Amino acid sequence: MTANPTLTIVKPTLETYGQTGKSAAATLTGLEAFNTVTGKSIAATDIKYVGRAGTTYAESATAPTNAGKYIAKITLTGVKTSAGDNKSVTTSVDYEIAGTATEERKTEEEPLKKVPDELKRLYSTVQQIEKKLLANLMINGQAPAPGQTVFKNVELMISHDSGKIWVKATKDTFPKGGITVELDYPEGTNGREYRFAVAHMLTVAMNGMKTGDIEKPEVVTTDKKIRVTLNGLSPVAISWTKIDNQAIDSLPQTGDTERPLVYGLAVLFACIGLGVLLKRNNKK
Repeated sequence: MTANPTLTIVKPTLETYGQTGKSAAATLTGLEAFNTVTGKSIAATDIKYVGRAGTTYAESATAPTNAGKYIAKITLTGVKTSAGDNKSVTTSVDYEIAGTATEERKTEEEPLKKVPDELKRLYSTVQQIEKKLLANLMINGQAPAPGQTVFKNVELMISHDSGKIWVKATKDTFPKGGITVELDYPEGTNGREYRFAVAHMLTVAMNGMKTGDIEKPEVVTTDKKIRVTLNGLSPVAISWTKIDNQAIDSLPQTGDTERPLVYGLAVLFACIGLGVLLKRNNKK
């Protein structure tokens, strides 16, 4: 019998997403001796998994299989330690599942209804975020009119299995240098009759910007979408104003854009000829 049994948690053998013949679950070494000496019934199924370093994965007894960074841990209760009897001890191991080269991306957007967890230390309400975004929106040098701004929560989703499973992009998996995305037009608008401005608030520091920073990307309108390049995703505001065609129509109309140029040249040559004639008369 072992007097001082050692229980060690070992990271999963799965190191790359989709890898075959590898296990996504962590294991325990010294388990049998530990249970024999302590009289406990610890099992590998007691191991919990949670995301770390920007990977979103709520604590669960199910081992993750998607690309990301994780912690595998097990907590033992009623353990005798140097600090005393009946203590709780947690042992853990950090590990990572790498992504594959065949990565697919898509964006998902929905109305902004709650404060993202990453922004809760800066803002307590959605209205505060909307006010900050709105203050950074200008179209033709003017603030958007009331009711002409929508606020969205936009997420980048990534898949490594041909679109079967999609997971939210993290700081580690978000494209370096930003990503070009296409956003839906606000209801009742289009790219022909309206001008748009976009503001985005970062929830995670990345690509040289801090959490809470706001970027105002250049807007490109297409037939079906608004195209912008962003250094992160989450709260996005889109404002619009209708193009004033009346102001364009009020410009003087000549009926023929080539004739004013012809008339102008004719007057110029006439003046030159008159000047030559006067000069000759003076010589006489």
